[in-house]
Amino acid sequence: MKAEKILLIIAGVIFLSGCSNVKESYREFKKTEESVPFPHPDNWYLKENHGLTAMNLGKSSCSAGICHGDDLTGGTSGVSCYACHSTYPHEKGWAYGDKHWQKVLEAGKEQCAGCHGEDFSGGDTGVSCYSCHELYPHSDGWENVTSHGVFARIFSGDKCVNCHGEDYSGGDSGVSCYSCHYLYPHQKDWDLITGHGSYLVSKNFNNSMCATSCHGRDLNGGYSSVSCYSCHALYPHSSDWGSAPGFEHPHADYVEANGDVGCINCHVNIKSDYQNSNPECQYCH
Repeated sequence: MKAEKILLIIAGVIFLSGCSNVKESYREFKKTEESVPFPHPDNWYLKENHGLTAMNLGKSSCSAGICHGDDLTGGTSGVSCYACHSTYPHEKGWAYGDKHWQKVLEAGKEQCAGCHGEDFSGGDTGVSCYSCHELYPHSDGWENVTSHGVFARIFSGDKCVNCHGEDYSGGDSGVSCYSCHYLYPHQKDWDLITGHGSYLVSKNFNNSMCATSCHGRDLNGGYSSVSCYSCHALYPHSSDWGSAPGFEHPHADYVEANGDVGCINCHVNIKSDYQNSNPECQYCH
């Protein structure tokens, strides 16, 4: 019995010495990056340990031999890499096609931040999300008009179609631009009278949507930098344009000086009876 106890003590010393050697070998590994230490040292589960190893040596170093299996779902060890992080190691072709962005939509971009950094500019991996797509993940406050609105105006929405679809109704992202602002991006030929002109007619010429959202309260440009007056100098009319009898009549002075050519675009329908607008010209005279 005494001899057995002595043998157990000796075995324990050898085991502890072995653990010490493993820790030391891992410290050396982090310098030389030549092998994966096993048994794994303390805190191996931390990303700065096993994560750094996998990144430096490649995920094949985890699947080799009797460890986590060729598909990294457990192997002989019975420990699946996906038990802790469901999207890494990334599958083949992860960077292309419809793989990684679908996972991002399902799991949320926050899951990417663990490896690619809180700002998605690289993090521990050194791989920035923006190296492939410069706009996504969107920055905080992107939904504000001063962020995505200004960007869309500068690039005419051309870079939005990759995610939100050619018609901006959702595309791969599933987020329609019209879910927040149903008039913009403007439809084809919006600049024609049959576009925005018809819309204003349908709204009884209530241009509040145009003013508060994009073109400014005075309609001189606003966030869009596109003034309504750059195309038609008379509309939107001034507040005193249709003054009551006994007051000055700016529209009357205009018609007297220029004729009614400028009025026809809005106030005349196909019967040419000046009854196409609200108010109708005949309402006053």
